[in-house]
Amino acid sequence: MNRNIPFISIIVPVYNGAKTLPACLDSLMALDYPPDCREIIVVDNGSDDNSVAIAQNYPVKLVEELEVKSSYAARNRGIADARGEIIAFTDSDCVVSASWLKDAIKGFKKDTIGAVAGEILGYRQENFIEKCLIEMKHMSARASLIYPPLPKIQTANALYRRAVFDAIGFFDPQLLSGGDADFSWRMQLESNYKIHYRPTAIVYHQHVNSLRSFCRQKAFHGSGELNLQSKYADSLYRPKFGKKFEQSGAYLLYRATGKFVIHAAKSIKGIALFKPYAFAAEWLNFLGDVSLLWGVWRERTLLKQTPVVK
Repeated sequence: MNRNIPFISIIVPVYNGAKTLPACLDSLMALDYPPDCREIIVVDNGSDDNSVAIAQNYPVKLVEELEVKSSYAARNRGIADARGEIIAFTDSDCVVSASWLKDAIKGFKKDTIGAVAGEILGYRQENFIEKCLIEMKHMSARASLIYPPLPKIQTANALYRRAVFDAIGFFDPQLLSGGDADFSWRMQLESNYKIHYRPTAIVYHQHVNSLRSFCRQKAFHGSGELNLQSKYADSLYRPKFGKKFEQSGAYLLYRATGKFVIHAAKSIKGIALFKPYAFAAEWLNFLGDVSLLWGVWRERTLLKQTPVVK
């Protein structure tokens, strides 16, 4: 084992990922990082396709998380089996660049850095929706790091010191969306560790390729947004936003109207520059914003309708 570089455990949760998992694992096999200084842990979360059979064809450690259906529960299962001093995360619908780990570990030069976020780019441009998502920098890590009220890291491309998990615990396994933001916020609130951004540590994400899938994805993220607002109401949201986070239907409509004006103005620039994808991306972005707000409203409505058990 090369003692000059850290041993890294790469964790890949998978649930019915047979279509994308081979490309993900092929890219991990091609990493420019010494094989004796890394391990790949695939965590199946109860797939009923042939994801497990695919993973068995690769030199990876295959484990299962069958009790809790949550990608964060699956990641926790992987962490429990990991041997690395650095824990790296990507997803089964991602393809990593060959230099991903080599570039990422350069961000850990300071002991105060607990996590490194690499950039997330679109993997393919096969249809109009995918091209628009790439144009609007969908899932950009840079954008997540200026996310209010605190920077967040997406687990499609995240590396953490093992010491962070020792200090604050694991991911919240009950969260279906927003668990990556929750964990990175906990790290910043409960420890002295900081986040470092490495734009050259690139992971390519296979974006959704239909309008319906995109809107459903954003609505799902909206439910995670509400979970975060509820969990951090007193510590983050009220101090920063007052009572705005307690969003009524009227306030959500107000936000959607504001976003409409912003995207309409930006789309004019796309027309002026004769860039049809830039024009279309703004309106797709607006539709995504509305879908996210819809997800927030829907989740809030469901919570109000859920009876309180005493």
